[in-house]
Order: sequence, then C-alpha cells, then structure tokens
Amino acid sequence: MLNNVANILALKILLLTVNTFAVCPLIAAETGSLSWIKSASAETRAGLKNYSVHEFRFGGESAEGASGFGYVNSVGEVKYVEVTYSGERGFVDYEYYYFTGTPYFALEQRHIYNVPFYMTEKVVEEWREEGIEAEAFDPKKTNLIERRYYFRDGVLMKSLGTVQEDALGNEGGLKIYAAAIKNRQRLLDSLSK
Repeated sequence: MLNNVANILALKILLLTVNTFAVCPLIAAETGSLSWIKSASAETRAGLKNYSVHEFRFGGESAEGASGFGYVNSVGEVKYVEVTYSGERGFVDYEYYYFTGTPYFALEQRHIYNVPFYMTEKVVEEWREEGIEAEAFDPKKTNLIERRYYFRDGVLMKSLGTVQEDALGNEGGLKIYAAAIKNRQRLLDSLSK
C-alpha cells in the first residue's frame, strides 16, 4: 500500500512538472542564459500591447529632462520600462526588461547630434556675421551608438554594441543595472500616487 502511494505521488509530481514546462516554456529553459534572455525579451516585446502603459517624468539627470513609460502586466508585475534622457547634444533611449522584478536585459541607444539642437540656420548666420564659423543642427547627421546588456542574477554576463568592450566594462554594466532598478522604482512610485 505504501509503495502504491509513493508511485502515485511520484506520477503526480512528474505530470505537474511536464505540464508546467509545456505551459511555461520560458521556465523550462535555463533562466538567465543568453538564449533565454533573447526569447524572453522577444516575448515581452510581442506582448506589450497586452500590458497597461504608464508614463512617468523626472528631472535632475539630464539637461532637457527625462521621461519614461512602464508596461505592467495584469497581475501588477513590471515587465518593461523605456526611458529617454534628453540633452542639447542628443538623447539617450534605454529599454529595460524584467523577470519577476529583476532586470535581465537592457538596450541603450545614444543619439548624438552634430551640434546642439539650438544651432539653427538663423543662429549660424548671426555667428557668421560676427566672423565665427559654425555649423547648423542637422538631424540627418545624428550618430547612433547602440549597446546591449545581458544580466544574470544582478551580474553583467555580456555586453554587445558599437562601442569597444573595454570602454564600459563591468562597471558600465552595473550602472545600467542600477538604472534599471531605479527606473522600475520610479514607475512603481508614480503608480502609487
């Protein structure tokens, strides 16, 4: 009799395990592996339309201000946050992806203007009249520098992008991770107001 109970219990555990992995393929993959991160971020991106969107703004971190949007699923879990820091020489977009409240992936896109945006044709002409050579702002001359950060358990696993690896290193990755946590908290704080 005891052997029968143990067999039934083992079968129930096996069926529960199989069903869990069939229903939740992301759990079946090794959470935090690069392949899992790519799959999870693609799934999050595809599901954004199903999440509620919340805007938040903050200052003090860039010349022209900063704003963000957070995407929250039906159970109140933050899945994705995008933040833009604006300045006179360009802007930086960040996308942060979360699994159970923890950042696992971030995309950084730096848009660097050829000159400050206020250097209009009129300003350039005034400068030239005073003998100062200048160039006008041209959005077509904006340079894009992109970088991807992959995290596991709060540690930078890998970073890829158009900037040399040693330019940022793990310290740069940790700053991005800390910013992901900070911006998630900003979103949560804005929701509680």
